[in-house]
Amino acid sequence: MPAPLTATELSAAAYLSGTVSLLACGVAVGWGTWSLRRLLLPQWSGARARLAEVVVGLATAIGIAQLLGSLGVFNRLFMLVACLGAGLGLGAFSRALRAPGSYVATASAAVAAASARRHRTGGVEMLAASVAVALVGAQWISHVAYALDRGMTHPDTLWFHGPYAARFVGTEHITELLDGVDLLHAYSTHNSELVHAVAILPFDRDILSPFINMGWAALALLAAWVLGRRRRVEALSLLGAAVVLGLPIAAATQPGQASNDIAASALLLAAVALLVEGDLAPGPTVLAAMAAGLSLGTRLTVAAIVAFLSLGVVVFAWRKRRVVLGVTWCAVLAVSGGYWFVRNWQLAGNPFPFFGIHIGPLDLDRVVKPGESFSQYWTDGFVWREVFLPGLRQGLGAAWPVVLGVAVASAVLALWQRNNSLERLAGATVLVGVVAYMFTPLTADGGGLAFAFNLRYLMPALLLGFALGPWALESVDERVRVAAVVGALALLAVGATARHHEGTPAWRGEGLVFALLFGGAVLIAGPSARWLRRHRPYAVVIAVTTVVLGIACGWLVQRHYLEHRYDDAGLALDRISAIVRDRSGERIATFGLFEYYPLFGADLSNAVVQPRVQSKLIPMSCSSWRRLLADGDYTYVVIGRQTFGHPGPFEHWIADDPATSLVRREEAATMFRIHGPLDPEGCARS
Repeated sequence: MPAPLTATELSAAAYLSGTVSLLACGVAVGWGTWSLRRLLLPQWSGARARLAEVVVGLATAIGIAQLLGSLGVFNRLFMLVACLGAGLGLGAFSRALRAPGSYVATASAAVAAASARRHRTGGVEMLAASVAVALVGAQWISHVAYALDRGMTHPDTLWFHGPYAARFVGTEHITELLDGVDLLHAYSTHNSELVHAVAILPFDRDILSPFINMGWAALALLAAWVLGRRRRVEALSLLGAAVVLGLPIAAATQPGQASNDIAASALLLAAVALLVEGDLAPGPTVLAAMAAGLSLGTRLTVAAIVAFLSLGVVVFAWRKRRVVLGVTWCAVLAVSGGYWFVRNWQLAGNPFPFFGIHIGPLDLDRVVKPGESFSQYWTDGFVWREVFLPGLRQGLGAAWPVVLGVAVASAVLALWQRNNSLERLAGATVLVGVVAYMFTPLTADGGGLAFAFNLRYLMPALLLGFALGPWALESVDERVRVAAVVGALALLAVGATARHHEGTPAWRGEGLVFALLFGGAVLIAGPSARWLRRHRPYAVVIAVTTVVLGIACGWLVQRHYLEHRYDDAGLALDRISAIVRDRSGERIATFGLFEYYPLFGADLSNAVVQPRVQSKLIPMSCSSWRRLLADGDYTYVVIGRQTFGHPGPFEHWIADDPATSLVRREEAATMFRIHGPLDPEGCARS
């Protein structure tokens, strides 16, 4: 008989089953969103139609996951049934309303879509955009390949992004407090972690997680193309977005990781692109509000930008005497982005627990103290010399003044557009994003030491600024546009080759082959797409072949990933996490750790908890701490000595108990095994 599979292995049947369920959900939701887009925006096609469909599809999947997680049935079966039902139901409903003679079919003909102008983008610009996407894509793929060799190793992935996604899957709930220690992140918004959890469900493993941010990057590039379409500079806007994706703040922290900055940035860029492209027509405006809400539900660092954008839409709607449209924007924004704030209200008694709200009868106390912001140090010369200036170079590359200058100049030029209020709103949004960054918590926490690390909070404003900057080139001389292309490529080269300071080099040698293959595919894709549009049967054959090859390659990739995942990954807890790597169903309590995601095991079935062991006023005693362990029925305890966590003599409180045994002691942490009930007299001995 063959040896039983370990937690680091996935059977062929489980892989095929998960793949089929994933494809079924994707096809069903995709058909439903395509049908709805044809109903609401029949005149849209190409990139803007695909952007609208992606936003609706994401809203559908995330909304279903939020509903199931609220009911405590967030699992594979319910997710599969709900996605199939929602996709097929949405498609059937849309087709019924599009029937000849129906009210919606008649009204849809009058939808105020943006101009259906068609033109051929300049060959030089298209070539430059293709080269830029190929270069950045290759760089990102090299980081994904590195993650497939070792696991996702970015600190935030190990600290909260990965653990939260694993807990969503393990508990089937998303409304509970995720962390008793790290309340700052526990009360944040978690759409990105929920997407990772949805991707975990088909396989009970995170084999798709290293690839997810590649999808968000593709969405950002698609939105940039649509934003540039407004002024016939699609390729230049795409090139601008690629420049930002190649900066260290993006390439060092996003590809191959569960970081969510690119997700929030892509959704925000999609919201602005849909809003501007739709000219306040009802359908596109609703979709833009949906994308803005999803962005807010992904990361709170876009809150100021979304608030300003919403204020602008409401003001413009009121000035045009379209109050209903403004109300609709607010309603859709609240529904698509308000879930986690309602959860916070339920758990903490305050939807915004980072701030105290005292307005008349409304008296809500602050529950979590946010970190320090850049604005608290901007007059400190020492911090500027030792932290801010070196940090700007680390995060934005050697050409950081040019990067910031281009973003701000693009916003100012957009504000000068006197013929379109929405274009001026887009420009003002960039400036608001830059200013809001200066006051955003954690941008300089710990006396400015986190400045370089959290410069990625600027990504939404930079992406938007670089995508709308080419608007100013619409009517200029061709030589000026060529000069702009050359300058953008030079800026891209400087940023994409800049040294990374996130524990990762700018380019991963292990993934160089895959990176080159990807880059070549991008360069071929552009010319091939036009030919395939004229020969649809060949396009179908190529699409089916690509899917089959993708499934076959996916089998090999996931085997490699699960075999090497967190096996000698260069982390402080490598030897400790290796002990439970192949285990399933263990209950592990951790104290003083932040890189603890590997403890969940290869199949993510271990329950890893960080109990809150003390408050500001009442430190936990030995007896109460041991009682906490007994109540949790833990099988392992890992006591860390990393910079984040609880100082305390925990190791002494448990080391001499006969019901425990030392498993491993490392510089970063010590692991104990709990065999049975702890001795009540243990505290006296310790």
